[in-house]
Amino acid sequence: MWFRNLLVYRLTQNVPFDAETLEAALAAKPARPCASQELSTYGFVAPLGKGADAPLVHASQGFLLIATRKEERILPGSVVKDALKEKVDEIENEQMRKVYKKEREQLKDDIIQAFLPRAFIRKSGTFAAIAPSQGLILVDSSSPKRAEDLLSTLREAIGSLPVRPLTVKIAPPATMTEWVKTQNAAEDFYVLDECELRDTHEDGGVVRCKRQ
Repeated sequence: MWFRNLLVYRLTQNVPFDAETLEAALAAKPARPCASQELSTYGFVAPLGKGADAPLVHASQGFLLIATRKEERILPGSVVKDALKEKVDEIENEQMRKVYKKEREQLKDDIIQAFLPRAFIRKSGTFAAIAPSQGLILVDSSSPKRAEDLLSTLREAIGSLPVRPLTVKIAPPATMTEWVKTQNAAEDFYVLDECELRDTHEDGGVVRCKRQ
C-alpha cells in the first residue's frame, strides 16, 4: 500500500506516542455501519487486514500506520426536492391552502427520514502515518477537509493533538525548478521515465514527457 497523496502536519508540542497506548485509544472510536437514520459515521479501522483481531495500529521502522473509514448515506438533493414539491402540491391542491417555509422545512425533514433507510451507502478510507521521532503526521489525502476529519477524530481519541500544516522556507516548485535549471537534483533523488514542466504564469503552458 503506497500513499498517493501527502499532506504533512507538524506536532507543535511533544506528544508521546507508543503503539499499545494508541491502540487502546483508537479502540474507543471504532468505525461502524450507519444506523437506519444516520447520515454518516466515522471511526478507526485496522490499516492492514480485516479480521476481528487485526490491530488498529501497525508499527514499523519508527512509524505508526493508522486508518479511518467513513460511511455516508447518499441521498441526492434532486430526489428530496422532487419529493418535497410533489408533497407540497398535493397539500395545496387537496386542502386549498398555501404551504409556507416552516411547514416546508418540516416536510423536507420527514422526507429525508423516510428515504434514509433506503439510501445507498458510500464507504471511503484515509490512511495516516505518525512519525513520533520527527514530530510529523503524514496523511494520505489531497483534501485538507479529509485530513482534518482524521486529525480531529484522532484528537478526540487521544485527548490532545497540537498540529499545524508543515511550512517550508523555499517553495517546492522553486526548488525543483532549480534542479532542472542546474541539472543537479537533491542527493538520492532520481527522475525516471515521466516528467511534467509547468509555466508559473496563470495561462502558462505545460510540457509532459514520457520515456525521455
